[in-house]
Amino acid sequence: MQTGAAELMGRVVILPKVSLQTLYGNSGLIGTELAVTAYYDENPIFNTTPEHIIATEGDKVVLKCNAQNLGKYQIIWINPRKILMSKGESRLIDDHRMSVERGHTSVWNLLIRSVRYNDSGTYECRMNTKPVQVKKITLDVRVPPSILSSVSSDDVTVVEGEKITLICNVTGIPPPNVTWWHKKSGENKQYQIGKDGEALIIHNVTRDCADTYECRVDNGVPPAVSKAIHVSVEFAPEVRIPPPMRIGQVPGKETILECTVHAKPQGVTVWEKDGNTIKNGVNYETDALPDDVEGTVIILTLRIRRLGPQDFGTYTCKGSNYLGSDVGRMVVYPIDPPPTTTTTTTTTTMSIPVIHGGRENNVPYSGDETGHYVGGRPTGNGRYGYEEGKYSDRGQAGSNHYDTQNVGRKDNPVTSSHREGKTSRSKGNGDTWSVFGPEDSSPRWSSQKYILASLTVLSYVAFWLCF
Repeated sequence: MQTGAAELMGRVVILPKVSLQTLYGNSGLIGTELAVTAYYDENPIFNTTPEHIIATEGDKVVLKCNAQNLGKYQIIWINPRKILMSKGESRLIDDHRMSVERGHTSVWNLLIRSVRYNDSGTYECRMNTKPVQVKKITLDVRVPPSILSSVSSDDVTVVEGEKITLICNVTGIPPPNVTWWHKKSGENKQYQIGKDGEALIIHNVTRDCADTYECRVDNGVPPAVSKAIHVSVEFAPEVRIPPPMRIGQVPGKETILECTVHAKPQGVTVWEKDGNTIKNGVNYETDALPDDVEGTVIILTLRIRRLGPQDFGTYTCKGSNYLGSDVGRMVVYPIDPPPTTTTTTTTTTMSIPVIHGGRENNVPYSGDETGHYVGGRPTGNGRYGYEEGKYSDRGQAGSNHYDTQNVGRKDNPVTSSHREGKTSRSKGNGDTWSVFGPEDSSPRWSSQKYILASLTVLSYVAFWLCF
């Protein structure tokens, strides 16, 4: 027995799954220490379920492989090109992005850092049993969209009437979808135009097509990208004259002429008269003002400080560039100055007799009932009247002076005395009397007296209306 034990020592023996008591009892080796490595006759457990992994370029990817009760068997990894990548824990390829990661005794994962699109394919985790057991893992690497600027359109300039093709060359996995959008100047809103695709063709380009176009690229893998392309359209000048095209002006006045020139690019813009270019000088001043952001419109003005006889006629606004030229014309003709209205104030002084009297004498007057007048006008009693003479304001004391003639009946003359501030009138018998005769007599007026009385009333009415 001891000889048999010596033969077993140092050997590897594969035994069926039995207890040690049974082993020792059958061999008679109870109590004897043996240097024997024993393996149980148990089959390894290996997961062969295939997997499909989707990753985005640049991500970190883990391909999982688990094996239990491996025993004497080993695990290897093979890439999609059938190249042996690892054996056990050893990496056999020169790609430091890949390695075998073991977080547990049964784990044999393949780690790929910064995955690339060319890492896509089917990987195999194998265990070298007979037959060989294999787990397949398909890696699908998706690539976000990108625009290849070197083979895409940049800002482009085209002549009006030509055809233009805008290109947006893109890549991405899966293949991206390209849409085109048009952004009009001065608007925040964009409009989708054309068909989807990497090229946009615009036929018979007009100046209205001069805007910004954008291609948007998306394949479902973030982030989406876009590219803006600005289109500039060149065209020959167009000169526009705002109405009126004929201007009448008074000689000697200042005049400003104006025209609008639409062109791309802007070239030479001038004012001409009689075939000669007008330059800035003492009597002329020209100026060009931009009227839009793109610089395709300018306003050309001509200021004539003082119109002389030689300045009347036809003026030409001219614009030109390498694509052509255009003109617009205005006519300036003389007109007569408007008539001036002169207001003249004329004062007429009339010397007419003044008749004074009261109501009882039936003599027209302006004033109160007693025939009293105020403010430098003749004053008199309503019972008495004077046809001519010099009168001062009786309402004021001092140097009032009255100069009268004798009036009344012939048999009773009235005497007039000149006193300081006072005049007295009396008859021979001391009775009062009227300018037209006795008190009880009716006045008899001649036509001249009616006229004089009417003129007197009119003069007073006119006088008071003026104030």
